[in-house]
Amino acid sequence: MGHSLSPVFKSLSIAAAKAAKAKLRGGGMLSRSVDLAGRKAICAACPMRQMYGGRAYCGPPLLRKVNRRAASEGCGCPIDDKAADPGEHCPINRNFDPAGQAAGRCDCKWCTR
Repeated sequence: MGHSLSPVFKSLSIAAAKAAKAKLRGGGMLSRSVDLAGRKAICAACPMRQMYGGRAYCGPPLLRKVNRRAASEGCGCPIDDKAADPGEHCPINRNFDPAGQAAGRCDCKWCTR
């Protein structure tokens, strides 16, 4: 019999891994996005951007709202950390619909500018 993870546990586990990667990236042990400034500029103009404790987040911070729809409420990540990770993507496309991948191409706001 297989066990499935609860959506909350899964979200928190992913967030913990992203936080660890951000610490390593801050220490120079992982690469940064080559277009960090461009990504942050897109986020700065996004209506989902929210400020908490002097930090900008994609929507409310994850721990303030674990269950969410990333395309309409943001993913909850700190924008500086998310934008610095070359493997991350914006949760929405230019039409403010959920971003997706088709034929190996991402249509998120960061990848289609």
